[in-house]
Amino acid sequence: MGGRRDAEALASEQVMEQVLVGAPGDSSRMVFDTVVIGMHQVRVRVESRDSVPGLIWFRVQADADAGSVPWEIETLRRFP
Repeated sequence: MGGRRDAEALASEQVMEQVLVGAPGDSSRMVFDTVVIGMHQVRVRVESRDSVPGLIWFRVQADADAGSVPWEIETLRRFP
């Protein structure tokens, strides 16, 4: 992983954690945020859905540089 990809992954994790804090209630939503990591300004889009009780499904895209291929991941996270 290079510096840009590291910044995208870290920014994505920060935004997902924010979504988890306010998770109950909404079954589906999208969050857009811009996070500064070092010298990178990272645009993050998080789509979340309640899939199974206690778990939340996320699709995350992050892009630190215009014209680059965005970093993308789909994951399940346990909701406390």
